[in-house]
Amino acid sequence: MNRIKLKEISIVRVFEFLKRRVSNVILQYIWMRKRANYEDKFAKLKNAYSGQELFIIANGPSLANVDMRVLENKFVMTMNRAYLSFNDWGFVPNFHVCINDLVMEQFRRDLGSINTQCFYSFSGDFDFEKANLHPVFIKNKISDEFSEDFLRYVTSGGTVTFVCLQLAYYMGFSKVYLLGLDHNFVEQGRPNLTETRSADKDLSHYRSDYFPKGIKWQLPDLVRSELAYSLALNKFQKNGRIIMDLTENGKCKVFPKAPLSDVLKNHS
Repeated sequence: MNRIKLKEISIVRVFEFLKRRVSNVILQYIWMRKRANYEDKFAKLKNAYSGQELFIIANGPSLANVDMRVLENKFVMTMNRAYLSFNDWGFVPNFHVCINDLVMEQFRRDLGSINTQCFYSFSGDFDFEKANLHPVFIKNKISDEFSEDFLRYVTSGGTVTFVCLQLAYYMGFSKVYLLGLDHNFVEQGRPNLTETRSADKDLSHYRSDYFPKGIKWQLPDLVRSELAYSLALNKFQKNGRIIMDLTENGKCKVFPKAPLSDVLKNHS
């Protein structure tokens, strides 16, 4: 289950790791000094949606086959560049999350203009004094944890979806449904490696222009994601809550699965 093989370790990779750790320690110091400014925001969110159901929308290719209009009156949480489709869907979701530095750097203006409750990494250059913008401190730890307290820190699990699950738990949602979690990427290579996209079309997301040619992105770490998802499922189940994967033909084997149509039928 090791993500890094011994032969893949190099001086450059060790230096990159140490640099990230030092940067995170500095950021943590700044966060500790400023987080009191955001206590009221997060106090209002804690268990604010207790007993409610939430649809978390990932961005895999299968999402292109979903008529998102059926979720218009549901609680919906999106991530990264899903905002590209808000007009097509006919509604703006209740929550939007982004914690990836590359995505925040390259699409900062877009992310800053979304008119809903947004949760962005504290490392991003956003005006968190705005009522709808909430800072998230991502702690760089050797092993991931499932955090119940957003005001302290969360770990990324190698995927924004894991952060969404921690946020959903913090806000009290009792049932969480995942859509578009294909857990399968066309691109192959070393996890977390930053690459500049050279293909004309993005085949790993539900829109061909999701990460267009010339954009920098990082290869996914699916093994780390699965370990993090297992932490989330365990936390939810121990507390009598539910996570269910509604993704059509998704490759993730961690969560119980069901068709979206069955879930919607039970709500009709």
